[in-house]
Amino acid sequence: MSINNSNCGGIGAVLVAFTPIFLEDMNEVSLMNRIDTKFICNRRELAAILARAADDYAVLEIDGVRIMDYRNQYFDTENKQFYLDHHNGKKDRSKVRIREYVDSGLVFLEVKRKNNKGRTRKTRSRIPAFQKILSKDDLNFVNKLLPKQEELFPTLQNSFRRITLVSQNSRERVTFDWQLNFNNHEKSTRLEELVVAEVKQASYDPSTPMFKLLRMHRIMPYRISKYCIGISSLYNDVKSNLFKEKLLRINKITTA
Repeated sequence: MSINNSNCGGIGAVLVAFTPIFLEDMNEVSLMNRIDTKFICNRRELAAILARAADDYAVLEIDGVRIMDYRNQYFDTENKQFYLDHHNGKKDRSKVRIREYVDSGLVFLEVKRKNNKGRTRKTRSRIPAFQKILSKDDLNFVNKLLPKQEELFPTLQNSFRRITLVSQNSRERVTFDWQLNFNNHEKSTRLEELVVAEVKQASYDPSTPMFKLLRMHRIMPYRISKYCIGISSLYNDVKSNLFKEKLLRINKITTA
């Protein structure tokens, strides 16, 4: 088994203790309609959290790899309406992206919609390869799910490493993303030490082992969007005043 722990600060060694779960077994916890709860912490805290989670969670493993690489291309309207909806606190909001699951070789066009009940629904269509533009067929797929868009533009690419845990007792997945890279083809930024954790559940349950474990480490739920952080960091011409507190907190966490 190759943990794929190069430059992972010992995180890979901790994952050896976990029981593996494989891609073909993930359909039961796909959770395409779910409640998401996010957290942020420093990468140094991640190994300590994982060390206490092996009794209650399995880890996704693909071809012996337990730390996966992901790549996203995001799309938005010309005035970045998807970003602005999030910034302005709109409850019903959407994201459109192409995601490459690098280790499995899978690529999907994905539409994420969050409603005013806090539920996230993800709909996706498999495509042959990672791409930076949307074809006519791609836009037709998006327009079946969202208010019709004449055109969507590539706004941001990001990549990161991910560990995916699956509860052994409930319909719950937990992802930990770090080594976040963002670029818009003109500028780039890297958040090496930030970890974005996300607990994904069929229905909200703060009594699960992961919630308890994060509370033990004084890590509380925190609303954050990797897409919005990337846009507000790389574009000078977008409204971002409501994200300033988040950017300051990220800077504090990553430089602690």
